[in-house]
Amino acid sequence: MAIYIFQPDALKRMAALEGADWLSRQAEDRTPYGFNAWRDAWQLKSECPTAEPEDSVRDFMSDPGDGAIYGQGGYNRYVVRTDGELVLLGWSASTHMRERAQQQGFTLG
Repeated sequence: MAIYIFQPDALKRMAALEGADWLSRQAEDRTPYGFNAWRDAWQLKSECPTAEPEDSVRDFMSDPGDGAIYGQGGYNRYVVRTDGELVLLGWSASTHMRERAQQQGFTLG
């Protein structure tokens, strides 16, 4: 079962992989590498495709999947597909993390 950035439990499911420290930083992280910026940008684009985003998210809104949400320490890169699906890039994660991600329901890309 795929996980989408707009699902209410998407952040919690990522935190199950990335840990409590990563989760606590997400509340303040509005960089293009944080979950909330991606969720907000995806929502804005889906609700109003002609809306002008903040400069910090402009690049990846024009081409979802071009950037990534970074996991703990910058490892485990997640991209957001145009339909909102969160995909863990397999090259960015250890074998153990790829297995855990698939058990959580993440697609590997």
